[in-house]
Amino acid sequence: MRHSKVALSIPLIAIALLAVGCGNEEVKTPVACLNGPAPFAKALGSAPGQVRLSGDVPISGCLLKNQPDGALVSVGGSLVTVATGLSRQMDAIALTNPSQATKAGYLVGAVEKGAEKTDGIHATLVQRVTSAATNNVKTPAQKAQYALGYKAGKADG
Repeated sequence: MRHSKVALSIPLIAIALLAVGCGNEEVKTPVACLNGPAPFAKALGSAPGQVRLSGDVPISGCLLKNQPDGALVSVGGSLVTVATGLSRQMDAIALTNPSQATKAGYLVGAVEKGAEKTDGIHATLVQRVTSAATNNVKTPAQKAQYALGYKAGKADG
């Protein structure tokens, strides 16, 4: 009797795993989103204007509903790395160039925009990117530039 329960549960588990896997096969993260932090950082050079990765992909287009875990980790790691780098640059050049704050604001706005339609799977990522990006937004000029970038990222990111 015990062997028949085990024999029955193996196919049921396999079917359940296939069903879960099939649901994610249709969700394809754009390749432009999976090339590490450098393309994100480069594209943000256009902020507060239109920021696009190769293939005309907005940053928000990198966050998808039911996104597979591997893609989520890859995109998330890149976004947090870029946000952290922008914050470090803001700290180093705070008084001479507030444009890093514009890029940081755009990034946060775009990430929030992308996460709005993903049923909460990116909530932690939004928090991490926001925290990293705003860590060194201190001066009035930086705050103004961050707000400018955020508004643009939320609208077009």
